[in-house]
Amino acid sequence: MARETIKSLKEEIEKLKLQMNTLSEQNSRLIKQADQEFLNSYVYRELSEKVQFLQNYINTLENENQRIKDKLEEKTAEIGRLKACMTTDSSMEPVPLSVINEQITERNRKHAGRKPVFSAEQQEKIWSLRKAGLPMRAIAEQMECSLGTVHRILSQSK
Repeated sequence: MARETIKSLKEEIEKLKLQMNTLSEQNSRLIKQADQEFLNSYVYRELSEKVQFLQNYINTLENENQRIKDKLEEKTAEIGRLKACMTTDSSMEPVPLSVINEQITERNRKHAGRKPVFSAEQQEKIWSLRKAGLPMRAIAEQMECSLGTVHRILSQSK
């Protein structure tokens, strides 16, 4: 009797193993089917498109960031070169941008090009200071411009 019980239990174990294998295969098929349905779903496709868009946007931003870093390095190097030039020639004084613009400006008959930095009143003031006997260097300091600018204004107005 014990042998028959052991034999019947072994048979039942084999049946249960077969059932378990069958259920395992069904489970695998259902998981694959669910995965396939998810991959084909509208939500998944929409999310995939958004992820792709964001990856492209990140690449664009990284490229822009690199471009800006390169430009910053160029400008930093340029500043270094300018500082080196200024330290080697300490006799140079910083000149206001308005004075540089004035030096570049030339009037023509059509009044094309840049507008003059000094107005007519300011030019008259330079002339009156010169007529009062002030040296050109003092006039330049008072008007906050270079000696060359004062000289140019005085020589143009003659």
